[in-house]
Amino acid sequence: MSYHLFDNPKAGILIALMLEFLLVMAWVIFRERIKKPLLLIGPGLVGLFVLLDVLVQTNREALEDATRRLVQAAEEEDAQGIIDLISEEFSHGSIDKEQVAYFIRHHFDSSKPLIESNRVTRLEVTKVTEQNGTVEFTVITSTEQNSAYGYQPFIKTKWRFDYIKDPDGQYRVNDLIMTNFGDSDGLNVYKASRLDR
Repeated sequence: MSYHLFDNPKAGILIALMLEFLLVMAWVIFRERIKKPLLLIGPGLVGLFVLLDVLVQTNREALEDATRRLVQAAEEEDAQGIIDLISEEFSHGSIDKEQVAYFIRHHFDSSKPLIESNRVTRLEVTKVTEQNGTVEFTVITSTEQNSAYGYQPFIKTKWRFDYIKDPDGQYRVNDLIMTNFGDSDGLNVYKASRLDR
């Protein structure tokens, strides 16, 4: 649901507080005409906006949640968990979901763990509609010392994920690109995995 007021409830809370201020001012001026229970309207609206913010998941929040779940699945090296968050319509040039799924399974099929932890330091939804969206985020990955990447204690990468809403109503990754690796341009994860051959 794309309810902009619930993307950030601060606007609704601000409106409720302004209304409460006006009610208190009116009560001070016209004490005999305004009953005290009316002064509960502002706090009631604040509570309503906070409750609705908790209960209503907007498209923006759904995209953020899908991204965090994917990063968490990568940290847990849960290949199937990552694959479940990829759309059947995944496409990057000639690369489809089946090829990406093969790479993910192969990459995390190591007997030695690769990732100790992932920490998202920036997550921004740059585009959101009822059917698709784009998320850009930065993640700092702490590597396992005994892994092939153990020589580098942590790796900072920036990513752009394009999402599409699948028929089941869930946003899933339709394309992904690493835009930065450390302080340099991102790696082409598709060439690195030899999926384009």
